[in-house]
Amino acid sequence: MAIRMLVWIGMILLMGGAANWTLKMSSQFVCAVISGLGCFCLLWAAAFGSYQRESWQKAAKMGRKLLIVLTLLFLATFLFIEGLIINASNDDNYEGNCLVVLGAGLYGDTPSPALAARLERAVVYLEQNPQAVAILSGGQGMGETITEAEGMRRYLLQKGIGQERLYLEEKSHNTRENLYFSREIVLSLGYAADEIGVVSNGFHLYRAKSLANTLGMSVKGVAAPLPDILGLDMVCYFREYFAVLKMYAQNVTGLGLDRLTLSW
Repeated sequence: MAIRMLVWIGMILLMGGAANWTLKMSSQFVCAVISGLGCFCLLWAAAFGSYQRESWQKAAKMGRKLLIVLTLLFLATFLFIEGLIINASNDDNYEGNCLVVLGAGLYGDTPSPALAARLERAVVYLEQNPQAVAILSGGQGMGETITEAEGMRRYLLQKGIGQERLYLEEKSHNTRENLYFSREIVLSLGYAADEIGVVSNGFHLYRAKSLANTLGMSVKGVAAPLPDILGLDMVCYFREYFAVLKMYAQNVTGLGLDRLTLSW
């Protein structure tokens, strides 16, 4: 029964990953994670299945040992990385005058719940610090009719934040690019790369600050709470584990960084 359930779960995840890829409903990274989890379930089912041939029994036994090692490795790295994520999720008590608000998706031209939470946090900070400016960072992605930066600008204008305090960064498509292209605007405004407050949800701050360090920036986190949606925090923290792994891999290999030319 358990083996059949693993097979069904694996097939559902594989088909879900393929469907998301075909219909462009999610990023390539998300599709890869979904498909990878599906393959993992199928491997577990194959390794713990019943076989009549002795050669298959031996192969299954070796497969079980390998999967147990991989599972323990996954659990160890998961707990370690989640600890880093949680430790960096609190507000850093930033007191400067230059915010970078990181994009988090639009539904058409409407901010997603996570992005709306970031914008509400930015509104509070900007109202408390009248001299502060905000760089709104995010290009246009799947299912978005405008850039995320433009969507954020409209939201903040409706909240009473002056247009003269808002600067748009509309070229980026991920967190690393958010920071890379925002850095150019920060410097053009006369601020130093270590005078920046990054507004994002708590689960995202570890990766944002780590990426900033690789770009020669020393930033402080301005934490926005996640919306009170059932299960959203668990999904975000779980997904962030894989995003951090991807960040580590890119830092080592340089793959996927073709758009960035580091000249500092």
